[in-house]
Amino acid sequence: MIKREVTIFLIICIIYVMALIGYKQNPFIYRMDPHLIGRYYLSQDITHEVDGKRLFLSDDEIHIAAGYLYAMGENPVDYNFQHPPLIKYMFGFMTRLTDNPYLVQVMLSIVLLMSTYYLALRITGSKTVAMGSVVLLSFDRLFISFSTQALLDLGQSVLIMFYLTTSVYFRDKYWLQGIVLGLLLTSKFWAGSLFFIVFINSYLMLRKQFNLRGFMRQLSVGFFIFCLVYIRSFVEQRGAFNIVFFELKTLKYWFHHSVSSVPGASLILFTTGYLKSWWGAQEVLRAQYWSLVWPIGLCTTAVIASKRILGEKLKLSTPTLIYTIPVTYLGYLSIQAAYERYFIILLPYLYIGMASILTPPIMKMLPRR
Repeated sequence: MIKREVTIFLIICIIYVMALIGYKQNPFIYRMDPHLIGRYYLSQDITHEVDGKRLFLSDDEIHIAAGYLYAMGENPVDYNFQHPPLIKYMFGFMTRLTDNPYLVQVMLSIVLLMSTYYLALRITGSKTVAMGSVVLLSFDRLFISFSTQALLDLGQSVLIMFYLTTSVYFRDKYWLQGIVLGLLLTSKFWAGSLFFIVFINSYLMLRKQFNLRGFMRQLSVGFFIFCLVYIRSFVEQRGAFNIVFFELKTLKYWFHHSVSSVPGASLILFTTGYLKSWWGAQEVLRAQYWSLVWPIGLCTTAVIASKRILGEKLKLSTPTLIYTIPVTYLGYLSIQAAYERYFIILLPYLYIGMASILTPPIMKMLPRR
């Protein structure tokens, strides 16, 4: 058993490295800019007046700088407060250890591929489908781009899949679900995570598998983990840090900065690869990592999900839950400002659906021994 799992792990690592080579991405050579922290103190992310000319930094640079400051002991509510600090802490400590925060993204990428394999295997029972899902995800340009960008969405995607897996397949492990829940909510601003929490538990209710007492235990553990990630804030304010008030403040910030001015913009971006900017000249832009596979996969998984829902008469099975995620999550994203990187969360489920469709006819075409 262990030998087989090690073999699968090595195969997935090889596939991932092949994708990196194919797209000419090398996350292993990066070294942190020694002037980054100085530039960060002048960036748009600093909320007070700065002593010098404002500089515009990318989200990648902001997360690296903020994470480094967290790892050096700074209070996470003072820098880049709009996102919880968990993944940025990982960037910061990795930077202190190796001077390369992208190694965190490499590890998270492999974990996401392994999780995709596991989930596909559980719902289809086919190793071929599971490995097909891994191959499709590995060679997606958006997925590979995270290997050289310190963005938070990849870590959030991993933890969402962990939460889904523990909720569906380890239903009695409420402490485990609570730990994953707390980590998930501290990985990135929690609105997107909240969608999945409601979606997954609604599915369990429909299946009559929801346990209210267990869910309350899960929430209690999750809240403890959430507070634990902000331990530096509690220490600095001698226990007087009001985390509930702080989260309400963050929610207010996102209401002002994240709501889309063009309803359905994310769906348009996902299906066409084009986006009308809400900044500058408001011109139509071409998405950098868009693939024609996305709308094709969306249509095919939507058809499968619809047929399964009608056939099961709303008594949804786990495969149906997985196949409905791309469409439902895109619907949720359509009320937000459109960003291409948000799609990383739905891509594993999209490719599981595509692999389950494509694998059987491909296998029939191959010569039998």
